[in-house]
Amino acid sequence: MKRLVFVTPYFPPTAGSGVQRGAKSVKHLTRMGWDVRVVTIDPSAWPDHDAELAREVADVPVAAVGLSRIPGVEHTVLRALPGIRRALERAMREHRPDVVLATTPDYHWVLVAAAARRHGVPFALDYPDPWTVLPDDFRAFRRPTRLKSRLKWGLAPRVERRLLARAAFATFATEPIQREYVLSRYLPAARAFVLENGYDEEDFEGVEAEPREGRIRVTHVGSFGGLRSPLPAARAVAYAAERMPGFELSLVGTGALGFTPELERILGSTPLSITGWVPHPEAVRRILSADILWLDASVRLRSASTGKIFEYLRSGRPILAVTHPESPAAALIRRFDAGRIVSSDDPAEAGEALVALARMPFVKPDPNRCAEFSREALAGRLSDLLWRVAK
Repeated sequence: MKRLVFVTPYFPPTAGSGVQRGAKSVKHLTRMGWDVRVVTIDPSAWPDHDAELAREVADVPVAAVGLSRIPGVEHTVLRALPGIRRALERAMREHRPDVVLATTPDYHWVLVAAAARRHGVPFALDYPDPWTVLPDDFRAFRRPTRLKSRLKWGLAPRVERRLLARAAFATFATEPIQREYVLSRYLPAARAFVLENGYDEEDFEGVEAEPREGRIRVTHVGSFGGLRSPLPAARAVAYAAERMPGFELSLVGTGALGFTPELERILGSTPLSITGWVPHPEAVRRILSADILWLDASVRLRSASTGKIFEYLRSGRPILAVTHPESPAAALIRRFDAGRIVSSDDPAEAGEALVALARMPFVKPDPNRCAEFSREALAGRLSDLLWRVAK
């Protein structure tokens, strides 16, 4: 049995899209024989919690550290650094890992590299999102403040280069991000691997969809914020409802409630449901209860994707993807013939696509069609990489 220390800012019972990748990897790595210890930030630092997800990794020892008071610093990860340093050192001494894995790029990676070096252990890094090597489309929408500019574009690139020079390997959630890091010469292609987000087959077992009531339910599952707004979905559904009666819009997740008055104005008599945050099993049930799934992967970001697409694909429900035509999300939609791609904010284009999808006959989904993106399969790929470099 090989031993692993896993360092992440987010771990159950903390909830949210950033938690799934790490929690599911730990769950399946443990089943594959890895003895895992987790170092994370106390869930009280984050707003949402999911007891169901926590039960999946209940047997994994976790050191959850609190936040320190650092004058002038509000960044959660920076305030957690003293606690992470102490917990990581204790885990290294007591657990004696064969390899250390850290996810979600930030300055806690410096502590991981330093601890690994002191104890003579290799470490690997996981990128759900890029840190300082941003594709041009990402950079155009991330304009930091003056202070953040100094940290992000002055100090952080140098730190990141040094970390990647010493890392055994790095994994990236999408191929465009991996390619950007290789082209920027932050690390060679031989140490840069794509490890997508995915879906957990067990999340779909025994989940029953809501009975259909003759309506056409368009469902978005996930949070809104930043570039993502629920208004384009409402405009498209309103357009579709004028041409084909029976549409309704369901928004599942955080960020939509603040738009309620405008959403109701756009939709008029078209039914609207806004749930707010729900536990992950309920989110999966809502996915399976949809007639059409709305995926917002941003039409302006060629390199962007969203982890939700893999659960969408597994559900077998038709997808309306609002995304750049060359994005990873668009490539998956085309590859699996999973729906329609809309590459503008034009409600008429998206509305016509919704009508076309609504007229398609229902096809019973094949749960094996995207099995390569199951969390178990992805954890197997990660396990192979870790085994290669473990001391």
